[in-house]
Amino acid sequence: MYAPPSWGARLLGRARSDLPGRDRRKIGRNGPDEEKIRSAAAVAVHQKYGATISPEQREAMIVQVMQVIANDAEMRARIIESMNQILLRER
Repeated sequence: MYAPPSWGARLLGRARSDLPGRDRRKIGRNGPDEEKIRSAAAVAVHQKYGATISPEQREAMIVQVMQVIANDAEMRARIIESMNQILLRER
């Protein structure tokens, strides 16, 4: 039986152009890790819910996803490294 990948697995390999709205701002290669985590969380929420939730709900979900990532050191490290690789390719 096919199981869709988890939101964590979907975060890897996303380009900045995939980020919703205000999270498309430029993130530097050595930019703050929290900005990279927030962008990844925004991608996950956007992929899961698109425009079907209110901005307030979206923000609350992004904060929840960021908390999950913060509590998983391995996932956090993978996301930061993936974001760094994406940013390197965009140069």
